[in-house]
Amino acid sequence: MGVVAASLLALPGLGKAEDGVSKDTILIGQSAPLTGPAATVGNAAREGALAYFENINLKGGVRGRKIVLESIDDGFQAEKAAENTRTLIGKTKAFALFGYVGGPASNAALPIITTAKVPFVGALNGNAALREPFNRYVFNVRASFSDEMGYLIDYLTTVGVTRIAVLHPDDAVGKRALATAEQALKKKELKPAPAISYERNSMVFAQLMALLAKHETQAVVIFGPPKVAAAFIRDTKKANLNPQFVGLSVIGADELVQELGVDAHGVGVAQVVPLPFSATVQIVSEYQKAMARRGAKSLGHASLEGFVAAKVLVEGLRRAGPQPTRERFIGAMETLANYDIGGITVNFSPTNHTAADRGRSRRRGRLPRAGRFLPAEMRTLALALAAFVILLQYPLWLGKGGWFRVWSLERQVQEQKDANARLRQRNSALDAEVRDLKQGVEAIEERARYELGMIRQDEVFFQVVAAPPPEAPKR
Repeated sequence: MGVVAASLLALPGLGKAEDGVSKDTILIGQSAPLTGPAATVGNAAREGALAYFENINLKGGVRGRKIVLESIDDGFQAEKAAENTRTLIGKTKAFALFGYVGGPASNAALPIITTAKVPFVGALNGNAALREPFNRYVFNVRASFSDEMGYLIDYLTTVGVTRIAVLHPDDAVGKRALATAEQALKKKELKPAPAISYERNSMVFAQLMALLAKHETQAVVIFGPPKVAAAFIRDTKKANLNPQFVGLSVIGADELVQELGVDAHGVGVAQVVPLPFSATVQIVSEYQKAMARRGAKSLGHASLEGFVAAKVLVEGLRRAGPQPTRERFIGAMETLANYDIGGITVNFSPTNHTAADRGRSRRRGRLPRAGRFLPAEMRTLALALAAFVILLQYPLWLGKGGWFRVWSLERQVQEQKDANARLRQRNSALDAEVRDLKQGVEAIEERARYELGMIRQDEVFFQVVAAPPPEAPKR
């Protein structure tokens, strides 16, 4: 089991007043999947949190104390997460636990932190177990899975999809996830078609394809980490089945695109944070600058969620006063009512420890094609394809035989047709006059009379001379 300590300075001896608090530091503990099927999500969330902590530490920390994050790898295993939690509380003496990833780790830690009365903040997990019944030591920054699932089912039924399968791990966490999906489907008078269970962290799903074909499944809601989701999607495509794939935010949209490449096209993923690639939201702008300062190679939803949770944690520490204790910290967190952290509002109270309700989740949630969640490599490919399309369009519009050239030639042809029509009209008049000169005498007489001043025999010529103007009277 690997242990990773992240700090800008060495950890000195801890103070006696409260575990994890010394004169110069506040120690925060984390159990996260730094290896295993959810490693990309775990490492990304940790990087986002470290980016914020590093930014705070550069400014002097929280009331002069630097934030130290000690992370222990749990490999996305519940047993390891429970062991890590006991180590962080009993041996490491962490002030609070933060940023656990996934249901297995969070659910395993829940009874331990409750007994030890240690704050548990910002888990990347929407399980109902962290929300019901109310636990005063748990602070949820993200929306619940129930909120996300309601949004996904609303989306699918709106576009006419009714045969919706649910893929979930065959354990206690997976069964709770299935119950959440069944509850959302029930509101639409639907049932899973079918409910498909798998052994947690399994990577082989070919044997499940017959169930999808039998039920003529139109869409599959996937509960699982990105590597598991990618394996299932690949096996489904190999079986020539093409349902709409959708997943909750913990599936890891950015990581899923990395795993699947072009096969990620058409996969829908709900999100509980803003788009990390657009700086139009204040906290996203802060996140991008902090990640750049840290030298991060890519941006993503998981690292942004870690950044957001870290900012909420630090605000609670700041409000806990110069001598923070766990009880003061809990009380301080409960004062974060309508607290705007830069485009996202946090609402905690003594009776509510979930920052985002269903309405806010809906407004922030997104269900675009997976291609919208492009990591750096996919964005580069997208830009290259866009440039290629522009090059193909250039000769069509601006080239020698392009539309603009064709339009110019058509205009010139029309102008020439108009000129030809005028010339034909003039030529017709001249032709009539020539025929008249050749065949008749009237035209000759007219020309002789008016151009030469000649008159015919026996004709009388009258010349009318205009009278001179009258002279002005003399004075």
